[in-house]
Amino acid sequence: MPERGYFSPELVQNKFFKESDSAKKYFRRRKISVKRCTRRSVIAITLIICLLMLSFSPYAFAAKDAEPDFNTLSKETGFTVKKLKKEWKLFLNIKDYMKLDDESGQIIFDDKAALKAGLTQEIVDKVQADLKKINQSEILENCGGINGSAEYSWGWRVWLDSCETNGIIGLLTAGAGVATIAAAIAAVVSIPAAVAFGIAAGLLAIGAGVLTYYNRTGCGVIMDYYYTDVIIIQSQKC
Repeated sequence: MPERGYFSPELVQNKFFKESDSAKKYFRRRKISVKRCTRRSVIAITLIICLLMLSFSPYAFAAKDAEPDFNTLSKETGFTVKKLKKEWKLFLNIKDYMKLDDESGQIIFDDKAALKAGLTQEIVDKVQADLKKINQSEILENCGGINGSAEYSWGWRVWLDSCETNGIIGLLTAGAGVATIAAAIAAVVSIPAAVAFGIAAGLLAIGAGVLTYYNRTGCGVIMDYYYTDVIIIQSQKC
């Protein structure tokens, strides 16, 4: 029999356990009545279990815009820590002004709101130029696949349909930076800022060719982003 304080909450609350001979002997042996199988013990155990469960996710108590691990990301992508930090700062400045237009399927940048918030005209013009190169093309039509995201114990899985994947390929080909690509991804799927940034850095490191290869079926891609800053890409199935 385990020591008091290490029962599962379900077991402690179970009336059959409380009324069992083993439970009574256990508590009587320690001069503790069954009635004193306290709520405080249950609450404490529940809190401990919750904390242990939450501790498995690096983003459990992280702020919405928690920074990525720049050192690890630098090793995985080849970009310098200085460059990554610069792009991260830019990403945080522009991501809230970029969104996906449901009707047109295009990524829209609210340049007026961005300028009003204090972004420079140079930054706004650069972002608009990057988006213009993909939004004016026909790559955002006849989409295959889905867009979405899900968190797992190992990291995040992101689905991009063929149109959004082509859009990212367009940004990569156009020479867009990590910040713009990360903001574009964050506009399409709901993921933490650090995850969007890590995926963007990884895509820039491997190049547009890899993304193009896995989007060849016309069904979009699946990107598995591990908390170790490793990305695995595969094709979706329509």
